[in-house]
Amino acid sequence: MSLEPEAALLTARAPGRPLTRLGVLVTVLLASALAPTLPSRLALWGVGLVLLALSDVPRARWRALCAGVVWMGGLGALVSLTTRSTEPALSLVLRGCTALTWTVWFGATTSWPALRTELRRAGFSSRALDAMDATVAHGLLLLRTLSARRDAAVLRQGLAPGQPRLDCLGRVLAGGMALAFERSVRLEEARVVRAAATPPEDITAEGAPVAGLRGATVLAEEGRARLESVELWLQRGEWVALAGPSGSGKSTLLRVVSGLEPLARGALLRFGRPVSGGDVAARVDGRVALVLQEPDDQLFGTTPLDDLVWGLLRRGVPEPEACVRARRMLEELGVGGLAERPVHGLSFGERKRVACAAALVCEPELLLLDEPTAGLDPVAARELARALERAAAARPLTVVWATHELEHLPSRVERVVLLRQGRTVFEGARALALRPRVLDQAGLWAGEDLPR
Repeated sequence: MSLEPEAALLTARAPGRPLTRLGVLVTVLLASALAPTLPSRLALWGVGLVLLALSDVPRARWRALCAGVVWMGGLGALVSLTTRSTEPALSLVLRGCTALTWTVWFGATTSWPALRTELRRAGFSSRALDAMDATVAHGLLLLRTLSARRDAAVLRQGLAPGQPRLDCLGRVLAGGMALAFERSVRLEEARVVRAAATPPEDITAEGAPVAGLRGATVLAEEGRARLESVELWLQRGEWVALAGPSGSGKSTLLRVVSGLEPLARGALLRFGRPVSGGDVAARVDGRVALVLQEPDDQLFGTTPLDDLVWGLLRRGVPEPEACVRARRMLEELGVGGLAERPVHGLSFGERKRVACAAALVCEPELLLLDEPTAGLDPVAARELARALERAAAARPLTVVWATHELEHLPSRVERVVLLRQGRTVFEGARALALRPRVLDQAGLWAGEDLPR
């Protein structure tokens, strides 16, 4: 998958102030729209081409610019045939080409992080900047999804890169947009959980469970039960493994406990109080952190440091203190040296660690991990488990480790809950859960010995 556009957006640098270049862009676009003569519009376009030629512009941007110019030329030809006049068509083409050229110049010389910093200094509200950050995150998510589907389609159809057939393009766009929308929903859910406030009056009684499910039932749209009459109680400081094959209900259970998924029947208790309500914002709690299986669905910052600071700022932590805490947590998870590197340049395992650090830096009391070692090699999986154990050692933390990879369970896990088709089939000690008969009952036994 090509990440050249993403890299250009997040890491492009050039001398000068981003706000100055933004002002130049807006001025040129207005001048192009209001310029009375064709020579003046042509001059504006020519100046933009010269500046673009003097800038360090990736080849992909030149290709995009050329494609845009060709497209504008075709549109102008269509207008010319329709109006039987060349002047309006030429005016339209020059306006479009000027806007496209100067926009490409701005994108090639200004990175989003630099522009955001300047906007903050200029007094833009944190809410406006947050909305801009969300727009960039959703746009990059769409880019990654469509790029991955395009590459897969090219490989499956045996096409040369850059030469997709029309039917291939249609499948990429149709399926890719739907998938990107689903991932955007998860991204917004992750933002809601990370930014959740902690009720100041809620204090868990001594010895009371941190969370509990009683007869928890969740229904799919077609009426099928994704969870059915599940009972689960989590005590303070314990590590519980939630295991089961794909589709057994592990992710759904974590979503229920975090507050993202409502119950059709049954009850959820957290910190000694019942949780209910149709609004997600009323069900989430700042003391509960959720780490999703896919790290790209929960990373909002352009760098690991930015991402961790984002959550702390939403909880009212002053920025200097937030930066110190974020760097310390990245060090604890073994990615301190990557604090200011672009997130898109990190490996999958490194992004997993950043996602875990982003959850832990908010100092939750309950940490929910959805397939934390999925997609990692055995060494990386073992290192992540140990890093999480070290980071959690200094704080009273309850952990639910949802997985189907029982060979990578952290050493602190003593209790295992096995799910199958939305039901609990076993709950007990780790040693008993790893017995072949019990694993076979849960659909996890492959006929081979598992490490104890």
